[in-house]
Amino acid sequence: MRALLVAWLLLAALSTQSAEPKLYDFPPPFAKGPIEKIEPFPKQITIHTKTGSRTFTWTDRTIIFRGKQRITAETLKVGETIAIRYDRTTTNPVYIQRIKAAPLPPPPPAP
Repeated sequence: MRALLVAWLLLAALSTQSAEPKLYDFPPPFAKGPIEKIEPFPKQITIHTKTGSRTFTWTDRTIIFRGKQRITAETLKVGETIAIRYDRTTTNPVYIQRIKAAPLPPPPPAP
């Protein structure tokens, strides 16, 4: 009887472990690509990633950087490549935690 109880407990423990997703089974919460579309009023930005176009939503708590300088979403431009860290716990909409834009190139020297 005791062996049967131990076998049943072991089987129950193994079945619960395989049903839970592991943290590394999820894709990382990062996306990178050029901006395709910026919609200021629903606060959405669409970028082209390796897997296709993805739309994300920024909030008042989203932090946006260009290099080391903090900027606003209005300064981002279509075609500019950005990196996004988003909240993986929401699916629709996907909220952005941080946007990092590449520093702008220096202006050309005056002739």
